Amino acid sequence: MKTYFWFLSLFLLYTSCVREGNIDTEPPTLEIIEWDPHPREAMICNTIDQSVFKLTDIDTLKAFVRISDDGGLSELKLDIHNNFDCHGHRSSTRDWFIQDIITLEGVVFEDWVIIPTPENVTAGAYHFGIQATDQSGNVTDRTLFYSIDIVNLSDTIPPTMEWIHPESSILEVERGDKIWLEGILTDNRNLNLGGNAGIEILSRRLPAGNNMTQHQLDLSDITEAEYHFNYEFTVPVTWLRDEYELRIFSYDGVRNSADPISIKLDIQ
Repeated sequence: MKTYFWFLSLFLLYTSCVREGNIDTEPPTLEIIEWDPHPREAMICNTIDQSVFKLTDIDTLKAFVRISDDGGLSELKLDIHNNFDCHGHRSSTRDWFIQDIITLEGVVFEDWVIIPTPENVTAGAYHFGIQATDQSGNVTDRTLFYSIDIVNLSDTIPPTMEWIHPESSILEVERGDKIWLEGILTDNRNLNLGGNAGIEILSRRLPAGNNMTQHQLDLSDITEAEYHFNYEFTVPVTWLRDEYELRIFSYDGVRNSADPISIKLDIQ
């Protein structure tokens, strides 16, 4: 009987090792064979991005992909979300947002993936990610990330911000000081058309601190093409004695952006 249990234990140990040895731990491979249109170098969030798709609201993004895995494929995941804050409020244009899962079968998938842009899309920068999983839950070694820059053909002309105050772009201030900000935002269409018009004031500690929102102004109900902007900004008492930057971003109804205003603050 002892010999029987000894052989049984060896058998169970052997079969367990065999099963563990057959576990699929290799991720699937994902290749983009062809893009239509092709990504190109462009400026996104004030930095050069090597892989940017320049699209309009009547274009379609197409990718011919090849995905393979010896243990069998499971899913292809697509993710598109806005990058407006460079990582809003509701708009009557349509923000492009996709979190799509495409079911896959077999060990090889090779076909076009077609992604039409939304009609009347909100203009601006977006992120686009694509990854695949296999039947064992392994995920591609890395998600392929790209940027998308969208133009809404109903309004391709960005607004302008005529800056009035402060006249200097470099200020010496103390914590708790108040700074009067003033400018005139002008667009080719009434600002309420599209639902995205607004002004944002962001701050960051230089040289490369994170952007912090200091003020947001919704202009989606302004039925004129011009808006006189004024705002009193108080330098936070929690800021360190260092260099900071205020950046003022202005948007029209479809979220075309005026050239940002930059004010550097030397906190005493």
